[in-house]
Amino acid sequence: MKKTIEERLTGGHPNSLGETVSVAEDVLQDSSRQLFIELCRTYSSDDEVVRLRVSSALKRICGLHRDSLSVNTQPKPEWLLERFDWLIHDIGWNLDQPSAKWSIAQIVQELRTKITEKQRNEAIELLKHNLETESDWIVQNTTADTLTDFAANDSRLKAWLVPRLNKMKKDNRKSVSSKAVKLLNMLNT
Repeated sequence: MKKTIEERLTGGHPNSLGETVSVAEDVLQDSSRQLFIELCRTYSSDDEVVRLRVSSALKRICGLHRDSLSVNTQPKPEWLLERFDWLIHDIGWNLDQPSAKWSIAQIVQELRTKITEKQRNEAIELLKHNLETESDWIVQNTTADTLTDFAANDSRLKAWLVPRLNKMKKDNRKSVSSKAVKLLNMLNT
């Protein structure tokens, strides 16, 4: 009997990838996209570790962490692009899990040149919300990084972001404060 994606992503050490890479490869090799649909549905799992691994698999499908995939497996960012609204509205605004939030920031950054203006604005609103409300250091760093990419060509966003980066610069966590300094330097402020 074949295991479901959720079953394959269950168990093992919570900080390990488990079968994430092989799941991502199987999903990418399924031209019917049925496994991709199943993977997306698995974001509703009650298991936080499973949801973390779904995030990780989606990043690989999008094209992040290409080096972890076999040479015969090609990322398909267009699949995430087609599900972008779902990712922002259904997952981004409704799943209160840091790993989903930082993964969405990374996926948005990867797809930023391919999304519509409306999607861009909706993603920015979510990222701004996450930057202001989430204390997880990885969420802070990845979200600020993605917002900085957008702010490079958006003076209004830059004006909103700079005070937040200045606040992050004073954070007692070295990774957060040094990221803020780096991003402020990128924005030439």
